Amino acid sequence: MSAEDIRPRIDAHVHLMAADSEKHKCFVSPPMRKSVTAWYLSKMAGVSLRVSDEIFDLAYADHLAKLVREARYLDKALVFAMDGLYDSAGTLDPRTEALVSNDWTIEAVRRHRDVFVFGASIHPARPDALDELDRCAEAGAV
Repeated sequence: MSAEDIRPRIDAHVHLMAADSEKHKCFVSPPMRKSVTAWYLSKMAGVSLRVSDEIFDLAYADHLAKLVREARYLDKALVFAMDGLYDSAGTLDPRTEALVSNDWTIEAVRRHRDVFVFGASIHPARPDALDELDRCAEAGAV
């Protein structure tokens, strides 16, 4: 068996999507919630737009993991959080349409260790950017 036969095949840029602000610390803007994108993502995850945000988050991550498991030429996915926009004062910019927290991404990776690898997202203007970088590195971000 050659080294090429044992190297994992990784999709190196996959984003989670999440909406639960309370449990998962994520955010989706009201216009984005009403968009065709929201409709499409809910259909893809196999849930109604009327389910709770927490149920949507779980269903989306579970569906994404299923797709990776079923992929013929893929072993893992590097799944990224998606930090918001921050202004120069370190305040979350109201133009942020979606924010997928590192916390939720860490949890999703733990739920699907066999196929997910953790990719952190940290906007450098965040007031806690360096602390968050250390925290994510300790959590296994690559």
